[in-house]
Amino acid sequence: QTPSPDTVIRLETMARATAAAIENARLYASLNEALERRTFLLRELDHRVKNTLASVQSIARQTLRAAPTPADFAESFESRLMGLSRAHELLTRQAWGRTDLRDVLEAALQPFGGLADPRFTARGPAIALTAETAVALHMSLHELMVNAAKHGALTSASGQVTVAWRVEDVDGDGGRVPSLVLEWVER
Repeated sequence: QTPSPDTVIRLETMARATAAAIENARLYASLNEALERRTFLLRELDHRVKNTLASVQSIARQTLRAAPTPADFAESFESRLMGLSRAHELLTRQAWGRTDLRDVLEAALQPFGGLADPRFTARGPAIALTAETAVALHMSLHELMVNAAKHGALTSASGQVTVAWRVEDVDGDGGRVPSLVLEWVER
């Protein structure tokens, strides 16, 4: 039996209302997910900004302690901030995920010619570092490079810097744990 035109109109109206309700529910769920993601990203940004500002504060204090003159402070502080900036640029390209140690080394050496410079030798396995470890390692390598350029091997045209790394198992809580061993050798 064929439904009456009134029944067809009512069924079509109910179908449209149901489709609209389903679409509204989908949009509401999507909006809630977007808001949760936004809240997560804001918390993460807040955390990273606070960590970065704490790093800058620490860099300023360390630089001030060692600087004999305001000009020396300004030069060292700017160099360290640029090093921190390069570390952040590298991590941004990696979406603040894990970053390979060789990439961190390349970024730290970049102002001094990078790994393409024949004065540098780098060898070691691929090791993925967390963002926090990558920043700390980058800043350490930057300091070593500045010292090599001012006082060490790179003050001579024939100077050489070799960086080698490996993972070794060492005694730790609960047994043997993998540990990064990094060697910096100047000649």
